[in-house]
Amino acid sequence: MLLRACAAILAILLPTAAAHSGGMLLVSAVIPKSAQLAVRDQPTTFAVTQADIARGYVDISAGPQLEVKTNSREGLQIGFFASDETVRAVELRRGGSSLLLGGAPRGTMTHRVALDYRLLLSPTARPGVYAWPVQVVATPL
Repeated sequence: MLLRACAAILAILLPTAAAHSGGMLLVSAVIPKSAQLAVRDQPTTFAVTQADIARGYVDISAGPQLEVKTNSREGLQIGFFASDETVRAVELRRGGSSLLLGGAPRGTMTHRVALDYRLLLSPTARPGVYAWPVQVVATPL
């Protein structure tokens, strides 16, 4: 008896296909912000000479190039980190001008950037050949 009552209620709530002439379905999606980073032409090592130590830095002209893809309209943040005891900081240059990586108005935006690197040496640096010390991370804003 209870089963018949449930079936009757379902038949009332669910109209038949013939009674339905059309409808509209509203769908929305949220696409998370993303950033992809590729480092091109990155050297595996760099050399430190006695003259570099006296000067306090090593210049790497035409250093690694960055290719960054993002879908963030607000742009992105790129972090450069020195991960070696020989290098205390990294200074970046781009032909004497500032660098602006704007966000994507729609879809995904790709930026290709060539930078010059100045590796600021730590006070304990010694002459020699070292592994490339710079790590790069991109984060959408």
